[in-house]
Amino acid sequence: DDGVKTNRTRQLIVGLGEAGLAKTSERFVDRLKSVLSTGGRQIKVDSWHDPRLIIVHDVELPIPLYYLEAVTSEVEDAYLHLAADERRAYHLHTDFQWEKSLPNLNPRRSEITVGWSLQMLADGLLTRVISRQPNPGVWVWQREGADKPEVLGTSLATSLYRLGEIHRLENLQQRLEQDLRDAHQGMDAEAETARRGKLLALVDGLLEEMDRRQLRGDTTQEDTLDRPILRALRAEMARLTDWLPKPTTTEDKIYERFNLDTP
Repeated sequence: DDGVKTNRTRQLIVGLGEAGLAKTSERFVDRLKSVLSTGGRQIKVDSWHDPRLIIVHDVELPIPLYYLEAVTSEVEDAYLHLAADERRAYHLHTDFQWEKSLPNLNPRRSEITVGWSLQMLADGLLTRVISRQPNPGVWVWQREGADKPEVLGTSLATSLYRLGEIHRLENLQQRLEQDLRDAHQGMDAEAETARRGKLLALVDGLLEEMDRRQLRGDTTQEDTLDRPILRALRAEMARLTDWLPKPTTTEDKIYERFNLDTP
């Protein structure tokens, strides 16, 4: 789904038909192209110096490595971890010019960042590491051992973007992941199951409220930005469980129900 189409080209490399050659040679090349295009093949013609030898080969673009999760998770993460080690006394590349200038070869990196951010947001809401402070109405990361929480944003959209920025900073990324692991260790299976069900019900209720506002013509900018994130959150939480509780209806204000301190 990255929009890239598989390249199925038939390459024709020939020294005939260039400027200065006889019309007979040009007609021969045209007939050759006609034969080689059988079956709908696109013919790409390149010229070279030798008129006595013709090379024909088919191009089948293979699957890019960034489609393989083992590469984009284990291998790439290990590489980035080593590349970020300033105390490393060896080069990662045989060509020294690549050591600092190698471009990002994974065009799906932004998708991976969004996937990580969404997972952290869902897990943070579940463990209460991420919560919404009603005054002044912001989403925060409750950092373990810190005096003040880290403000993520005023909406889910800005918070998700902020988490993406955290993903690019190795120390903060590891700190957030460690906070989530510690929070999970302090929860038993029964409490986690109950809290996950409550989160799913809250998300369903918020989506229902947004639908009602849209029906009345009262859709807000926050609704437009946060609705797809809420849907993705629900899918992420549903992916981790095989049951989906029915939504509940309350009269609480939007987002204030994400305060999970109440039973």
